[in-house]
Amino acid sequence: MIIVEVPMINGLGKTKGCEDAPCMITTSLSKNRKNFQIVELNLSKKNLEESQRIIFKEAMDIIKKNKDNNEKILFLGGDHSISYPLVNAFNQVHPLPFLIVFDAHVDLMEPMKEPTHEEWLRAIIEKGFDSKNILLIGGQKIYDEEKDFLKKSKIRLVNKKEVDEMISNPQKLNFLNEYGAIYLSIDIDVLDSSFFSATGYPEKGGLSKEQFEKLLRAIFLFKNVKALDLVEINPDKDLNNKNVKLISEVLSNIFQDY
Repeated sequence: MIIVEVPMINGLGKTKGCEDAPCMITTSLSKNRKNFQIVELNLSKKNLEESQRIIFKEAMDIIKKNKDNNEKILFLGGDHSISYPLVNAFNQVHPLPFLIVFDAHVDLMEPMKEPTHEEWLRAIIEKGFDSKNILLIGGQKIYDEEKDFLKKSKIRLVNKKEVDEMISNPQKLNFLNEYGAIYLSIDIDVLDSSFFSATGYPEKGGLSKEQFEKLLRAIFLFKNVKALDLVEINPDKDLNNKNVKLISEVLSNIFQDY
């Protein structure tokens, strides 16, 4: 397993604190496992444009180097804006990529010049990622502008009931075998805020820990899962590091065979 720490936030101020999560999660994970290869991206004193350029270049190098082996790559953010350069790099390296997004929000607003956590997904589609090759799990809060784009782009939405169906009947995921490589982007606010509140935009009615972990396990059975990012964990909102420990436990369970 390769872990890449990507401590970037978009500068709008709404996700301040998330830049501290990568180091904390890596430290927590290392207590259970010692065989991670850790890469730290130095993004201090860099503006958003410079940071995205560095992330894209470093991600390209790491993804290319590991394209043909079974090594999984985990990018730890930061907020969801890091996914814009990461997924663009993945899209350029792997033929026929598929993107699975766990998120309570669909992030499909009109993109800014340097896409933030609120419009990164629309930005990668406008950059050339095929919207039909995207599965969005757990989306709850959708603005009218985003509904119009969803309808036009034909992104498939998966609700909690369908998550349970995928868990009980994993064959529903067999279509993933048709793709060259799979990338997962996980915004932690997909989890129900009743037990996971250490994030900037917590939502009620999200996935349970059990649903989240079981679905990840089912997806990770596919050999073409190559990389994932985990974003929007905010230690500033985490009492006694309870949520950091929780997500580290889930990751340790999922990655125990890698």
